[in-house]
Amino acid sequence: MDSEMMYDLTEAMAKNLGLLAAAFGLVLAASSAQAQDKHFYLGPRTPRVDVTKVTGFGTENAVAEGTITEAAAREFCETFRVLDTPEETKECIAGKLAQYGKTYRVTADCVAGSITSVYGETFYYVGQRVRRSDTDSPNISLWKDEEGETLDFTRPYDPGHVVAQNWSTVCGASHRPDTHAQLQALIKRSNKAGTGKAQWTMGPRKKGFDGLSYLHNGSYMLVDERHGEIRYEEPKRAIAGTVAPGTVLCRGSFSDTESDPTKGYAKGVVKGTAYTFKKGCPPAPYEVEGTYDSGTITLRGQAPKRDKNLCAVLGTTSNSPHTVLRFEEAPIGD
Repeated sequence: MDSEMMYDLTEAMAKNLGLLAAAFGLVLAASSAQAQDKHFYLGPRTPRVDVTKVTGFGTENAVAEGTITEAAAREFCETFRVLDTPEETKECIAGKLAQYGKTYRVTADCVAGSITSVYGETFYYVGQRVRRSDTDSPNISLWKDEEGETLDFTRPYDPGHVVAQNWSTVCGASHRPDTHAQLQALIKRSNKAGTGKAQWTMGPRKKGFDGLSYLHNGSYMLVDERHGEIRYEEPKRAIAGTVAPGTVLCRGSFSDTESDPTKGYAKGVVKGTAYTFKKGCPPAPYEVEGTYDSGTITLRGQAPKRDKNLCAVLGTTSNSPHTVLRFEEAPIGD
């Protein structure tokens, strides 16, 4: 399928972008201006970082920088240290300025929902949590790391607090990314992930052979675990007008838990992004994970649920043919 077509949303779909939120954990951008935090949070029992420079607040190129000032170091020492003399206070302040004496930087794409925190790690927006009380943190955004794991937010020292507060500094405490931009970013990350080296060791192959042959719901598929891709080789007649040969059904990673290349044996886990297809519409991505052995691959995920008359995704469902994807190794000679 032409790459431009994948990103070309119809006018009807654009009007229904808000409905994509349920399918991908995405939400629409807040319409009102967001208040900006004037500091960075590094974690519990650490001095605050006072913001010294902000550019592009709330945009796709948001950047904020800050340092720990002497006043912030003094506040920390007087709050968390038992200091009996002015000399001890002075020593504590000097120690904190030396320990944290650097410029901290946060960058974010507030439109598509990604952030690189004060510690240089990149995270992706997955939604908003409910505040537990009036005294709870106002920074309620939720995040996942590059491995797809959602950051904890239960205890004060959990990493989710740092990322949520950093987001509030460059984008606003309750700022919500744009659904369309998040969807495009998800597809681009999935495409990029497909270029990585997979670990599945199924033994030697003939030169030019780019996949193992599997059957999936009557279609012949090529599974290339080295690139983490499952493609349609020969779509069954019922979907031939919607899905062309070579179309990617799933892209991600195959990781062995057991293998013996000399016997062509492998067993492990799969994690990635699968797609559903509707004629005239962009593919709808959703996250899947599962297992494989030498003859079977099984993937599971909450599948997108489309509007019957439009391209829009209305939500997710566990009652769909796409919720469980099974692939069986094709018989030799097929």
